[in-house]
Amino acid sequence: MKVTLVDIQRPDELFSLLDAFGGPVLCCGMDLRRDQRLRELIHGMADPVRGIPRLELTVLDAADASRLLRYMRDGGRAAA
Repeated sequence: MKVTLVDIQRPDELFSLLDAFGGPVLCCGMDLRRDQRLRELIHGMADPVRGIPRLELTVLDAADASRLLRYMRDGGRAAA
């Protein structure tokens, strides 16, 4: 499932959520759970007001996609 996130205010919380996923989370064909350099580049895109403006992800596991959709529904807050 391809998902586009916009205005990510708490990227560390998002990355924490992605780390808990069972399957790969792809951005530009690379798994964000395993590529620290890509994560740092994405984190560096953050605007002080808007956060990370846009991030397109591909989530392969259905349960992970459901968790990501709940994260989006809850306004970017990962459930504990």
